[in-house]
Amino acid sequence: MDFQQIELIVTIIIAFSSLILSNYFSQKREIKARKSEIRIKYLLETYRDLEFYAKNKSGKNDPKAFKKAVSEIQLYGNSEEIEAVQKVVLDYGNKKEADLIELLVLIRKDLRKELDLSEEKGKLMFISE
Repeated sequence: MDFQQIELIVTIIIAFSSLILSNYFSQKREIKARKSEIRIKYLLETYRDLEFYAKNKSGKNDPKAFKKAVSEIQLYGNSEEIEAVQKVVLDYGNKKEADLIELLVLIRKDLRKELDLSEEKGKLMFISE
């Protein structure tokens, strides 16, 4: 084998390796983006359900939406959110009401981070229905 053949073989091996690595990292990036997209979708939906539940004091709250939100946080939430939702569940179980503000603030913070928005430190405010 002469030098040109070795050079050609090495070039082919490098090109093939680059193709494999490029494909691998591309797939990893796509999976990460998809996971983030799913997490954002569910946390946004959960946030809206909990916000409605928190501001609607007239008794027209949908317990199914509340239960769904709790389940989704336990599935998609981070450890802080899971801890907060467990506190909410215990409070709700004991008093049939719970303060959702801390949980809503945590979800808002996490959503803003996932969406690459600036951190919001202001109070959470909403208009009662």
